[in-house]
Amino acid sequence: MKNNAHLAESTTHTQVHIPKAIIFAASGAFFLSLMALCAKLASSHSTEPMITFFRFAVTALYIFTMLMVKHVRGCHISLKTQHFGMHMVRAVASTGAMYSLYYALRYIPLVDANLLTLTYPLFALILMAIFFKERVKLVSWLAMAVGFIGIIFVLKPTSALFTPASAIGLFSGLCAAAGILGIRELSKSEHTYTIMFYYTSVALIISSVLVIFYWQKPDCYTLLLLLGVGVFGMLYQELLTRALAYAPAYIPSSLMYLSVVFSGIFGMLIWGHIPDAWSWLGIVLVCLGNIFVIVLR
Repeated sequence: MKNNAHLAESTTHTQVHIPKAIIFAASGAFFLSLMALCAKLASSHSTEPMITFFRFAVTALYIFTMLMVKHVRGCHISLKTQHFGMHMVRAVASTGAMYSLYYALRYIPLVDANLLTLTYPLFALILMAIFFKERVKLVSWLAMAVGFIGIIFVLKPTSALFTPASAIGLFSGLCAAAGILGIRELSKSEHTYTIMFYYTSVALIISSVLVIFYWQKPDCYTLLLLLGVGVFGMLYQELLTRALAYAPAYIPSSLMYLSVVFSGIFGMLIWGHIPDAWSWLGIVLVCLGNIFVIVLR
């Protein structure tokens, strides 16, 4: 989750084209849900470090290829930075979000894991107020409260509060929020591809080291699923970037919640997971709370 600059970046639009933005963002949400689906299917045959490694390996191949192509075409992008520490913080946080998501996907329904990761706008609001001392509108706090009430309905906490997998799924949203705020700060002075280069490089190094200790030789089916995680994740990232070029950030951000709908459909068709009435209410509240936070911030 990971490369999600849609809450953080303030994109300068050369041409506003809302229909194109909607198509790209909706397609990106679909590929996000496909990435999560492949990760959940692969979790029964591989490990989280393997899934994360393939996610970043494919993305790194894409990013490095794009940088080479731009260099050949005479568009040189400087990789020098004066904010190496911020790059590291952003990369570690976003990598933690990926690991947490893939762990949660092993144990809880697809739609729940996807929804918990997409709580990042709520956490971003809190982190902005704490670490950046930004004033947050009262209506945004109310929207955040609605979102967290929705989380309670989805997770249905017992005396144990949350299951460990659900708590880790929620933690992925917190990590994603930290990563996104890192992008917001870096984007003030760094090129988008520079940010992506450092993130992908660090994430690939971390995942490469960890996968050594958790490697399991994949069969053809598992290998296809792992490649699907990487390819669909990369397509999600690319489509979201294109959507941001045609519309204000809050429009693509809001449409990302379509991935919850897609994940719900996949969950019902493949595993027969049908959320109960309270879960549906929670899903609606979380989506509305996050959308209001994005739109009203």
